[in-house]
Amino acid sequence: MARPDVNAVAHAHTRYGRAFSALGELLKPISQDACVFYENHSVFDVFSGVVADSEEGDMIAKSLADHCAVILQNHGLLTVGSSVDAAVANFVLLDSCCQSQLLAQAAGEPKLISHDIALHTKQANGSELVTWGNFQPMYQVVAAKDNSFLD
Repeated sequence: MARPDVNAVAHAHTRYGRAFSALGELLKPISQDACVFYENHSVFDVFSGVVADSEEGDMIAKSLADHCAVILQNHGLLTVGSSVDAAVANFVLLDSCCQSQLLAQAAGEPKLISHDIALHTKQANGSELVTWGNFQPMYQVVAAKDNSFLD
């Protein structure tokens, strides 16, 4: 209800999402892919254990605001989109960016992309159409391996 433009949500507790969420910080603009989430994600810093009521969902929606992703501190990742394709593509990319930042930070201090370039890159690569298009090869691979989900 908070986001009428959202038709799909992707959420999971992936290895890199869990590890990165424990940092309680935003992704840094360290790569072209990470720029998709530049000023386009948030951190939900409330962890109250297993969610048992809708109140926390309302709080997550407020934290998400008009962004495409939220890092659920000490929990995992959540992404949204106008389609399942966009939500899943955002999720896969966010998880990959978490992995990249963890690796980069383990090696040293990452060099950041400037604010202006990060914004420009987000505008070029972060649209719903581009996100939807990024999912199509993933969909083709999954469908070719086992298309039983279509039944």
